[in-house]
Amino acid sequence: MNITMHLLDNSWSKEHTPSMVSKSLFYYLQSAGHFKNGSEYCTRRSDYDSMLLIYTIDGFGTLSYRNQVYSLSPGTVCIIDCREEQVYGTDSKQKADSGSTGREVSGSARSTSEENIWIFDWIHFNGSESRGYVHQILNNTGPVIPIDSSSQIPEHISQIHRLLLDNDECIDIRTSCLLIQILTELLLTVSSRKNDGGIPSTIQKAVSIIENRYQKPIALDELAEELCISKFYLSRQFKLYTGYSPNEYLIKYRLSQGKAMLKETALPVYEIAQRVGFENASHFIQTFKKHENITPLKFRKYWR
Repeated sequence: MNITMHLLDNSWSKEHTPSMVSKSLFYYLQSAGHFKNGSEYCTRRSDYDSMLLIYTIDGFGTLSYRNQVYSLSPGTVCIIDCREEQVYGTDSKQKADSGSTGREVSGSARSTSEENIWIFDWIHFNGSESRGYVHQILNNTGPVIPIDSSSQIPEHISQIHRLLLDNDECIDIRTSCLLIQILTELLLTVSSRKNDGGIPSTIQKAVSIIENRYQKPIALDELAEELCISKFYLSRQFKLYTGYSPNEYLIKYRLSQGKAMLKETALPVYEIAQRVGFENASHFIQTFKKHENITPLKFRKYWR
C-alpha cells in the first residue's frame, strides 16, 4: 500500500471495529470519512479485504482499476473491491467547479476552487453478501455510476457518518440497513440503465425457445444456430440481460416447473423428472438438492 496524503481543511476519518456477532450477521462498517484533497493526494493499494464506496462532491478524481482509467466527477459514485489493485487520487488535469456539484460545499472548499481539489465522502465496508453486490455492479456497469438528484445515496452516507461520529450504540444494526439500501439503489440504477433500450429481440426469442422447449435437450450450439448468431455472443448477451447463462436459465426454468408439479400433483418423482426435461430421476434429485438444499420429496411434504 502506498498513500500520499494531501488533506486540506475539514477533512476527517474514523475507524470502526464491529463486534464479532455483527461481523457474522450484518453488512458492517469498517471506516468512513470526508476528504478534501489537494492535487498531490493519491492512494495505491491491493489485497485489502474491504469494499470502498466514494461519492464525489466537488472537484475531480481519477481511478485506475481493472486495467481501465475512470474520471470521478461530482455526482458520481465509485464502488470497488479493495482486494483488487486500485489507484485513485486527485485529477491534477481538471479544475474543481463548485457550480457543478450535487451537494452544497463549504465556503472554505469553494475558496480553493482555483487549485486542483477533490472533495468526497467515503465508506469502507464488508460482511454478508456485500462482495456479491459489489461484483454484480462491477460486472454490469463498471466501478463508476452517475446518480441523479433524487438519489438517497448521499443522505444515506451522511447518516452513516453521523452514526459513526456520534458513537451510536446501535451503529452496527443501523449502518447495515443503510448499506443495504445504498447497494440496492446502485444495483437498481445499473439494471434500469442497462435495460433502457429494452431486451434485444434475439434474447427475447432465446428465452421463448427455452421456455417452450424446456422438456427437451437444448444445446447452446443449436440455439445459436437457430438465432443466426455466434454461441459466444449469445452467451454474453443472454447473461447481460437475464443474469443467467442459457443453460442456467434452462435449469432454473425446469426446476420451477418441477416444483409446481411436486406441489400440485401426485406424480412420482421419476415421472416429474422426465416431464421437466431431466435425463433421469437421479439427475433431477441431485440438481434439485443443489439449488434448494432439500430433496424433491421433502419439498413436497412442506406443501402437503
